[in-house]
Amino acid sequence: MVLIALAQIGADLTIANVLYHFALDWWGMLSSYGVIIAVALALAFLCVPVSKKFLFQRTSTTFLRIFAGGAVMALVLIAMQPILGVTLIAGARTPIGFILQINAGIMGGWLFAYLYSKYGRIVIR
Repeated sequence: MVLIALAQIGADLTIANVLYHFALDWWGMLSSYGVIIAVALALAFLCVPVSKKFLFQRTSTTFLRIFAGGAVMALVLIAMQPILGVTLIAGARTPIGFILQINAGIMGGWLFAYLYSKYGRIVIR
């Protein structure tokens, strides 16, 4: 989004510049945002079996994991502003960006549910 705005005001951007900034942003955010998201998702996914046992007996575990992924992304994005004083994700400052980030959490929850159903028993043994 930032690079698009720069291009709109006349900045000369090459494919190499775009790829460089993409990689730099990705690598830079991995150490801060990536760790926060990884810990939050791990806690959310660990809480799913407990919540299923005590609160949501009739709800599918897959659905709970998908919901947990989206909910924890929303929680982290909302909590970053008062704790850190800034929204780290520039794209999440707009409503559509916020929704896309939650969608990423939903897809992460689905992927975790899929992989756990396929390989979870192997890892637990």
